[in-house]
Formats: sequence, C-alpha cells, structure tokens
Amino acid sequence: MIVDRIDNGHLWTSLHPGFDQAIAFLQTAFDRGLEPGRHVLVPDRLWVIVEQVRGRSQSAKLEAHRRFIDIQLVLSGHERIGWLPLEDCGPPSEPYCADRDIVFFADRPSAWLDLVPGQLAIFFPRDAHAPLAGTGEVLKAIAKVAVDW
Repeated sequence: MIVDRIDNGHLWTSLHPGFDQAIAFLQTAFDRGLEPGRHVLVPDRLWVIVEQVRGRSQSAKLEAHRRFIDIQLVLSGHERIGWLPLEDCGPPSEPYCADRDIVFFADRPSAWLDLVPGQLAIFFPRDAHAPLAGTGEVLKAIAKVAVDW
C-alpha cells in the first residue's frame, strides 16, 4: 500500500507500466470535472471509476483484488479506508467473484487511512482494504490497473 498526494504521483510511475497513464489521468481529474461512471483508458487493462457516494461507516467490508491494482484518489469530501495485509486475513466471507475481481473478508482492519482531496492510496493485490469506512459524502476516482499489463 502507498499513501501520498497526487502531486507526487510521478514518484510511483516506475512501479508498474500502467501507472504512468493512470496517474497522468488522475492528475487532471480536478480540472476535467469528470462525471460519475466508468472512463476506459485502455480496454481490459486500465479504466477509472468516478463515484460520489456516502460512507458506509462500520458496514465497510475488507476487500481484495487479484487481477487489478486500485489507485484511489479523493476529489472532494473525506475518505476513510481500512487496511489489513492479505496474509493476515482469515478465510473469505464470500467466494471470490472473478467477473468483478473481488473477494470480501469479515476481518477488521489493522490500520485506518484518512484521506482528503488530493490524496491517493494505491492498493496492490496483497492489500485488503475497506473503502468508504467514513460517514460523509465523498467524490473519488478509482483507477483500476491490470496487474498483468
């Protein structure tokens, strides 16, 4: 997991061949006024989901992905995300869904991230994370970057 400001996104582009394009797109998200929905950049490899939602508070579940890395950027509001290393998670609470590339866990996070506009968090497949664990409205952009580029 990585937490930083989008202004420092260039520091992370060498970690994965898809990060350069994902971070470049996210860096312009504030100026673009992106509409909620899915914005495909590279079919089957990179897209950005923009969503405006209310936090789920205690009902936020830990989730993990196998095929995609999440780069989550807060555009407005306050985002709270729980985190737990995947190897510390117990058995899944629901079976892995390959179509959505998601598996859920009943475990509780060991750490909490409080993100404000301009901050991002990068979650790799080994990072179980519980997004939308806050209570307020948040506008965020989530880049989904294929692990197997």
